[in-house]
Amino acid sequence: MLVPIFNTRRPRAQSSHSRGFTLLETIVVVGIIVLLAGLLFAYAGPMRERARRAATKKLIESTYNAIEQYRIAFRNYPPDNYSGYVGSQALVYFLTNAFRRNPVVANGEILSTVNAGPFITYQPSELMDLTASGKMSVMDAWRTPVKYVVKTQVQKDVWDAAKSETIYLPFIYSYGPNRIDDNGTNDDIILGK
Repeated sequence: MLVPIFNTRRPRAQSSHSRGFTLLETIVVVGIIVLLAGLLFAYAGPMRERARRAATKKLIESTYNAIEQYRIAFRNYPPDNYSGYVGSQALVYFLTNAFRRNPVVANGEILSTVNAGPFITYQPSELMDLTASGKMSVMDAWRTPVKYVVKTQVQKDVWDAAKSETIYLPFIYSYGPNRIDDNGTNDDIILGK
């Protein structure tokens, strides 16, 4: 049997236009892209919510640390209501300004006058003027004002029932994603004693 050494077929003539994608191929590629985008958005939503919760918790923790620094400097917590500053506004006023502590006096001579503060510096995105009065409020990640309350608690002396002591306890919290006060339940983010 004889085997030809050369290919005797004539080559096809090349067409002047190249072959494009078919409609079916295009639909399949678009379908895959839509499926991947759907998975990405389904995964990104909860991630964004966790990031907001973490940012709000960090903001509350750093504010609480500043409250404790204020307490150490002045032997009392910042008031939650002072001269028109209420709650979060009072926090901004007392924690971001410097105040003169009582001077140390001995034998009628002033030994030292020490300024205390500011105790924290907020980012511009963490503050908002809600009343257009220049009184800034601390805002959580959902752009809701952070709540600040100083609660009082009376403690009775175990050994002497006639003695009692009033203790002030600061609470700082965010209403969370639903922006509703759930009294510390559900999604509220609370930090306090």
